[in-house]
Amino acid sequence: MTDIYETLKINHQSGTPIYMQVVEGVERFCREVPVGSPLPPERAMAAGFGISRNSLRQAIAECCERGL
Repeated sequence: MTDIYETLKINHQSGTPIYMQVVEGVERFCREVPVGSPLPPERAMAAGFGISRNSLRQAIAECCERGL
């Protein structure tokens, strides 16, 4: 099974906002796993990516708007 932490590497030096990097990574992850595969819990994802829960929540909201 695909590991989201391997699919998505956050670049804190990038000019791309962190939440958008997460959105792009979640999109890639969703293409690689079966439909309906769960994401890890919010706290685990934030810790695993080394980002704030606020950034993660912003990314999740964007993913929901995109229908992911």
